[in-house]
Amino acid sequence: MARQAFADTEYQEAVELYDELLKGGTLPAQDLVFAGIANLQNNNFDEALYLYHEALRQGWIYSTEEAFDDEPLFYRLHSEPMWDTLKQTAYRMIQEDRAMAQDVRLRLIIDSLGLSRETILFEIQQESENYINLLDSLDIIDSLNTKFLTSLTDSLGWLGHSIVGKGGAMTVAKLMGEMSFECMEKYLDIFKAAVEKEEATSKDFVAYKDKILVYHKDEQIYGTQFHSGGSKLFPIEDFKNLNARRMEVGLYPFNKTFMPEIEASDELPYIQNYCK
Repeated sequence: MARQAFADTEYQEAVELYDELLKGGTLPAQDLVFAGIANLQNNNFDEALYLYHEALRQGWIYSTEEAFDDEPLFYRLHSEPMWDTLKQTAYRMIQEDRAMAQDVRLRLIIDSLGLSRETILFEIQQESENYINLLDSLDIIDSLNTKFLTSLTDSLGWLGHSIVGKGGAMTVAKLMGEMSFECMEKYLDIFKAAVEKEEATSKDFVAYKDKILVYHKDEQIYGTQFHSGGSKLFPIEDFKNLNARRMEVGLYPFNKTFMPEIEASDELPYIQNYCK
């Protein structure tokens, strides 16, 4: 619905719909860009900057916009000073975050890993005729990421804020969450210790933990895991106090406007099967 409102240039409606979706957690980089543009069209520069910056942290890069060059909106945006200012500011924020990393070279590698995966996901979402080949490519990327990240984590500990910067640590958490569940469980305590040392965020950790719980068909705690399609949640423990728990770790609360249905099924979150 949010994408349709955006496509129909109903930007205020798109802003409201994306705001509700964001209460369920973060969105794919592509949708963050759309949400940012919708906010920009409504003169919400600060919110647009935040969303575009989050998209960059997920791996979105300017060249990705070439995929939308046939859309009049991007032609028009390219000539708008406000859009150019937003992009330059967001890129500067990314560069400053990278500069804070103890190992800038490693941070750049982490960013490239995130970008590679995000690019494949973007192409899959476009329902490409190469869909099967793209899924195979995704498995290959995930297997290589797993071997690389687990090797580093075994030798350096969790790749947190001080090593790869805040943006890099977010990418690490996301990529580690795509490993096999055996791998995820192996590094759960290390991730938790990193949060206690403020080397990682609680928001990233609880999504990682919820995914493990769902895999075991236990009730998730923070409502971060959705069925395919993103409209229904896997079962939740103590649903009455869900929003209080979410706000404690920095997640948006759900509300009556956006309260996903809860559905139990035999479906499991997608994972690949490679582990060191």
